[in-house]
Amino acid sequence: MAEDPDDTVLIPRPRPAAPKRRGRAVLLGAGLLVVLLGGGGWQWLRQPVPPPALVLPEPSPQTAALSIVPPAPAPAPAPAMAAPLAPPLATEDAILADAPDALRVTRFAPQPAILVLQYPSLGEQGRALNRVAALLEKNGFPRDRVLDDAELERRIRATGASPETFYYGHDYRAADLVRFFALADRAGTALTAEEGRLRTLLQDTGWHGTAGEGALISLVRHDPAAGLDRSARATILRHELSHGLYFTSPAYAAYALRFWNETLSAKDRALFTTFLANDGYDPGNADLMVNETQAYLMHTPDPRFFNAEALGMSEARLASLRVAFLAGMPPGWLRDCTVPPATVPSAAVLPARAPRRRQRLAAVRTTSRLAARCAPPRRAESSAARRSRT
Repeated sequence: MAEDPDDTVLIPRPRPAAPKRRGRAVLLGAGLLVVLLGGGGWQWLRQPVPPPALVLPEPSPQTAALSIVPPAPAPAPAPAMAAPLAPPLATEDAILADAPDALRVTRFAPQPAILVLQYPSLGEQGRALNRVAALLEKNGFPRDRVLDDAELERRIRATGASPETFYYGHDYRAADLVRFFALADRAGTALTAEEGRLRTLLQDTGWHGTAGEGALISLVRHDPAAGLDRSARATILRHELSHGLYFTSPAYAAYALRFWNETLSAKDRALFTTFLANDGYDPGNADLMVNETQAYLMHTPDPRFFNAEALGMSEARLASLRVAFLAGMPPGWLRDCTVPPATVPSAAVLPARAPRRRQRLAAVRTTSRLAARCAPPRRAESSAARRSRT
């Protein structure tokens, strides 16, 4: 077919770029970026992707406080307590045989809770214990305060005694001694050197600051010039030891109280109360009346210190009461060494008055038997020793 020269010439419309070319441009741009970054970019691409950061919750105030307060240090171990002082043990015979030139402290061997203080003189004993006696048991003295030295001496001399003869022996509960020193501290009362030594002794023995179950008794060395011959000293020691047992043996104290209430008549109790009040004891202290009654009735053998006439009682009645007390007395060292009185038919029925000579002979016989029973056994003497002695 022949071509028509008048036909319109058609120009083809340009087509959009193919997707392949756009992708090639992207690859070209990425390559350029690699070239610009150089080798470092390659290394960065090789590193592992770090994990996401761990975000912790905000601590509560309590948790924060616990985290900043250091733990409490472990408590320091308590200091080791020194063992209480334990003075040596001594028998009644050993105490009587001793004549110390300075304060001697022992424990009574049959009843170790009894602390025995032996002073070289009445003066030293008085400076240590007279104010305690005034506080605890002397009639007419204050019970709520410790006297100063001047008032104490004035009151003692008003009774007709002296600081040396105010007491020949002393006896106190541990708790009462603790109370004495507490009152002195509260009032700021200055202690004597002897009282200070006593206080240190109580601290060392573990009594100070406690009620304690111990008892303290005292006496002085053999001193005939002061009226303390061997018989008087033995009587004082036995009298005070009976107080020590009353303080440290609930069974014995209960028995003494029962005897006071059930065996003594109202008249008997009145006689003992009057006797003790005349001797300066506080009659309003019922425990003191019971304690002193048992000591005088049973454990004061020297008649210079106690007898029926001084009590205002017949000798028969006194002997009857002694038999009754001994019959029910709890067993133990004190009962074993208590001198039985002259025999009477009954504790309840009073016999006719026995001749004095017969009573004295009976007392001598029972005293001899007692000495043989309480004294330590003697070693048998060899025939050679007897020959050498003769």
